[in-house]
Amino acid sequence: DMKTRKEFLRELAGMAAGMAVAGCATGRTGAVDRNLTVMMSDIHVVGDGTKYTEAFAYTREELLKRIDEILALRPLQARVVTFGDIAFNEGEPSAYAFAARAFARLEAAGIEVVHGMGNHDRHEAFFAAFPDAARLSPVPGKAVRTVDLGTADLILLNGNLDDAQQQWLAKVLPDWKRPVFVGAHHPASELKVCGRPMVKFLIDCPSVKGWIFGHHHEWRKSCLHAYGGASNKDLIRSLTLPSAAYCGDVGFVRLETFEDRAVATLDEKGLWFEQRPRPGEKMPALWAAVLEENRGDTCTFPYERPLRTL
Repeated sequence: DMKTRKEFLRELAGMAAGMAVAGCATGRTGAVDRNLTVMMSDIHVVGDGTKYTEAFAYTREELLKRIDEILALRPLQARVVTFGDIAFNEGEPSAYAFAARAFARLEAAGIEVVHGMGNHDRHEAFFAAFPDAARLSPVPGKAVRTVDLGTADLILLNGNLDDAQQQWLAKVLPDWKRPVFVGAHHPASELKVCGRPMVKFLIDCPSVKGWIFGHHHEWRKSCLHAYGGASNKDLIRSLTLPSAAYCGDVGFVRLETFEDRAVATLDEKGLWFEQRPRPGEKMPALWAAVLEENRGDTCTFPYERPLRTL
């Protein structure tokens, strides 16, 4: 149809623009800063031929806008990491195909792209569209990745943790040598590692500096506390990411790592629920107030953590 054709032509134009800047983005001119990362979650891009396609076609438009906005950042971000729920509903192959074409524009510009999985994603279709997610995973059959963020690392887990992921994480995380963030689609409070609550496990790992996740479609800063046994000063920061294209807080987060800390900055592009407002439609006053308050908000992750008192 005409709408799909327009989107396709826009993709081609964006791809050409990405290719044009690829020379400076590969590091030959230092245009990419290895300490800069964009984090996205809950894209929920709609596939073709489903009962949701017509009503939520705007998720495709919004994803392309996010790609444009990321390509316009200067300096270019070294990488983009997604935290799950790329597909709108049940892992439709056509949704992943559209998303793969969109993200290829970032890769053409020399930006690394790393994808995680959420509860709406399905492994077979996901890996077909993003084969590196399986090929580079240290846990076979799962979209698990370790990512160099500059002065820190990220361990990105595959949605809800199965036994293989839990055992791998329990083996590698306690002795991790650099500051490290752990991320997944769901909040840490819903997960366990080898029978232990994830929160307590994280606090027992001295290199862990934060937990990052999506799922809730909102920008929220909080702290994880392992009540009972841990020092009441030993907290780990937790950050919830906005939805990149669907609803709630809509946008992405830029993470910059420094020698002693990392700072996440919200790039909020909109705020709505279920359906994007029609052109010219007035935003409710509360939505407008929240949107204005959120724009440019930051979350700091100090690398220093207090000594444990057990």
